[in-house]
Amino acid sequence: MKTIFYVAGKSGGHIIPALTLAQQQQKQEPTVCAIFSTSAALDARLIGQCPAIQHHIPLPISAVSLRDPLFFVRLFRACYTSFVTLHRMKPTCVVSTGGFVSLPVCCAAWILRIPFDLYEFNVEPGAAIKFLASRARTVYICFEATKRYLKGTTHYAPYPVRYDESAQVASPDARLQVGCAPEAKILMIVGGSQGSRFLNAQIAAWVQQLSADERAELEIIHQTGPHDVVAMEQLYRDAQLKAQVFAYREDIALWYQAADYVITRAGSGVLHELLFFKKRALIIPLEVASTGHQVANAQAFVAHDPDSWTMLRQQDLVHDEKLLYRILQKKLSNVITE
Repeated sequence: MKTIFYVAGKSGGHIIPALTLAQQQQKQEPTVCAIFSTSAALDARLIGQCPAIQHHIPLPISAVSLRDPLFFVRLFRACYTSFVTLHRMKPTCVVSTGGFVSLPVCCAAWILRIPFDLYEFNVEPGAAIKFLASRARTVYICFEATKRYLKGTTHYAPYPVRYDESAQVASPDARLQVGCAPEAKILMIVGGSQGSRFLNAQIAAWVQQLSADERAELEIIHQTGPHDVVAMEQLYRDAQLKAQVFAYREDIALWYQAADYVITRAGSGVLHELLFFKKRALIIPLEVASTGHQVANAQAFVAHDPDSWTMLRQQDLVHDEKLLYRILQKKLSNVITE
């Protein structure tokens, strides 16, 4: 029986597709599936819920900061653990879905002459994938535009959505199953596996601008991340808005099906899931100094289907406090007419 090691972390955008690939592999043929991840709690929780994984090796790297006096100690331990584990278990190959944690594992695999494959799900690849691409056996990409950033052999591969085709058939009572009224307009907000403080703040400001009549016909499904659940629940109660607020759900298919419209960040995972469920969405990509890949993701999706997808930049929301209200007023008014 072959053994495949996966490596991913430290976000749902890396972990979930790695686990999906492991599950798909086991459906194809009996395989021992193991995974390296960071030591973050989110990684452990997601991996612990996946029956396809027989071995989990957390590495002592949860963040990349050269200012951390223990960074190089942790990096050395991660390299040592990766090398010893791969040498002992002798996997057929290593599969990485990105993240800094991929570096010590894939470098150890390269030294041991174990082939490794990379999956890049964003238009613009991350630093780890760029560094490893020329040494990889194959780099699988979801966007043709990604080729220009990478050296090495690339092949197109569809994003490994965690749901099977049966989930695409919308349940006629999905709204009732998730506790929403059949006649309500349902807005879903998805901040990613770790949530989005920026999105939460924008939604809080939008709620205050709603009239009593607008609030009466709305229901909210809000995935906030772990830090803002209590505050957002209180916000919706004070506004007398019916809302379901949760930090994160592993199986969110019914909530996708129930939603009329979605506000989301531009992680490749959630965008491909919304595409899978044929949902219209307002995309507000994360924009920080260290990475701009979400902007490229959003632009690619909007170009693919401008009737279903709309992109809004963070700075536009900051400069115009009523912009989100005007956009949602138009988008949600179409719910009744369509």
